[in-house]
Amino acid sequence: MPRSLACLLAVLAAFLPGCNSRNQVQPPGSELLQQRDMLRTRALQSTNPLPSMESIEQRTVQSGSGTVTLQVYYPGGQDLPVVLLIPSIDFTAGDIVTHDHVARSLAAETPALVFLPALPLEPENTRMEVINASLDVLSWMSPRVTRWGSNPDCILLVAEGAGAALAIKLAQRDRKAREKQISGLVLLTPSFGNEGPPMTNSLRDLPPAYVLLGDDDPLSLEGQALVDAMKFSDNNVRVRRQAGMGGLRMDWALAEPDLLQIMLEVAAVIRKACTLRE
Repeated sequence: MPRSLACLLAVLAAFLPGCNSRNQVQPPGSELLQQRDMLRTRALQSTNPLPSMESIEQRTVQSGSGTVTLQVYYPGGQDLPVVLLIPSIDFTAGDIVTHDHVARSLAAETPALVFLPALPLEPENTRMEVINASLDVLSWMSPRVTRWGSNPDCILLVAEGAGAALAIKLAQRDRKAREKQISGLVLLTPSFGNEGPPMTNSLRDLPPAYVLLGDDDPLSLEGQALVDAMKFSDNNVRVRRQAGMGGLRMDWALAEPDLLQIMLEVAAVIRKACTLRE
């Protein structure tokens, strides 16, 4: 075979699907699926001790975008505060597997009744479908928490990263509907993507909020902008900046041992929020 023809075939093999197994074109969305699998694998491979629960139950909630599965962590006890833990890392990943560690830890350390839903994800679902599914979960929870002897008047949303943006959306809808189901927000390193922080006039009359930011987190500016907007709207908001701490998104989800103090701090905020409400 002439050398020039061999070279041409080699070039074609490098670019045409199926000609070279090392350079095959992956189907659309495969990179996202790999990322989700990687996050789940990291969570499953964690060697952190898992706090024991009196019960862990699985429930399903019907929503317009389909059935939402949620896991309920009950550490035992009566009159517990209730936490809806939003696992959305960036609206495209995060579920019961990735956030199992943090749900167990929050339930044990607060102690609290923790609900962890596997919310629909983008891009398979629209942002509005994600929001509506979250609202359906919240509506399903509220009248049922007494089944575990917990306090229906103290429901807090806990979220990190893009999940914090979703928590604010839920609080805005809750306020607009005058349902007042949400007692407080605990937001860790909030991020808002291309949308940017919510407009100041949309943040009025939100429940008390606690915002935890890392000084080394490049997205902390977004979180600080949210805090400033909430204060301007006369909301009750407290902020804690942690020196030397970057983004919490993956470390928080895996509840790494060196972040135990943050876990304890969040647990204390939840307890205090419910005590002040009594």
